[in-house]
Amino acid sequence: MAGAKWAALLGALALGCSSESEGEGEPPRHTETRRSLESWNAVSPLLGFSLDAALPDELYTADLVWNERSDDVRFSPSGSRTRLSWCLAVHDAARIEEVDVHCDGVEALPNTTRCDDRIEAELLLRLRSEDGALDDDFPVTYTALSTESASFRAEELGFSAFNGSFVITSTGLDGETLRLGAFGSIDPRQASGSLLAEWERNDGSDTPGAVYTVANWASARTPGDTGVPRCADF
Repeated sequence: MAGAKWAALLGALALGCSSESEGEGEPPRHTETRRSLESWNAVSPLLGFSLDAALPDELYTADLVWNERSDDVRFSPSGSRTRLSWCLAVHDAARIEEVDVHCDGVEALPNTTRCDDRIEAELLLRLRSEDGALDDDFPVTYTALSTESASFRAEELGFSAFNGSFVITSTGLDGETLRLGAFGSIDPRQASGSLLAEWERNDGSDTPGAVYTVANWASARTPGDTGVPRCADF
């Protein structure tokens, strides 16, 4: 599955369990039980915190770095920097769930979060760059393992329909499809994100294609600072 390839390549963002079997080189067999939470401030009985506690209502600013385009992918802008305002917003129809995960053989996977319980929600990633390239709200999946460890991902962005001036074109091999995803994480010290391009092979092969960082950004955080602008006002 293509989404699993993204997760494997991103390491710390691989928070879901998608395997149904256990074998050599495979994740452990698992089951997931999902329970809807009524609102963003409803406390999960399983985890003991709410989405509200795990999702700071903060508007971040950062230097956005557009990396140099490669021989296999061309995008504009590239090789430049701009100022980015961004945040994660709860929308009216947001799906918010607690996920109870049970894995067999978890002892064989040290230092992994693959089998950890989590809160999962569908949110909006809002990106506005001063160069006009990004002016969009993207649906993302937000995953919180605790109030101090969370991540977000959107594994396939419809980049042909971006509202800003950003454009990207694949010049890769025949038989490969270019996909663009947004990924990031939030902890008490930093909120960061990136746009990643991947070439997905169309021949049914499980071998992942190449991945290229189109852009990345990071914002320092000061939790508890009452002067921080709110995402709700953005």
